[in-house]
Amino acid sequence: MIKALALKMAKRKITPEWECFDLGMVEYSHYLTSHEILRPPFYCNLLLGSLGTISATAFNLATMVRALPDGVTWAAAGIGRYQFSVNTLAITMGGHVRVGLEDNLWFDEQRSRLATNADLIDRLVGVARACGRSIASPQKARQIIGLPAVTNSTTAAVRI
Repeated sequence: MIKALALKMAKRKITPEWECFDLGMVEYSHYLTSHEILRPPFYCNLLLGSLGTISATAFNLATMVRALPDGVTWAAAGIGRYQFSVNTLAITMGGHVRVGLEDNLWFDEQRSRLATNADLIDRLVGVARACGRSIASPQKARQIIGLPAVTNSTTAAVRI
């Protein structure tokens, strides 16, 4: 099914987002790229901490990143209470982040404060700046992950 979907996306010139929840999925990406089922640009979200998948540790994130095929732009996210720690690790490792309510409804590990996407992003902007990382504009983010620039003047602004 993955192969069939990847081939259909390639035919339609769609840049797929890979979601890898364990090391085996990262390893499978080597097969998909070497057989040109997936073609550049490569963009992968590494998701750690979901029940039944790889746990959210620095070692596991580093192992997954090292196992990625050459030329992959990657971002990392932690599921639930692991979101902030995995995002912070990704920033310090030179990667990018996936953040938002899809993966985590709470702002803190104690689940005492509901999150908003704006709060989650603002917190990570502070971490990134403290680490000397710049914040990508929406156009720069599109460039980083290999999407064409948007020239439509009606494109919605993104708060970062």
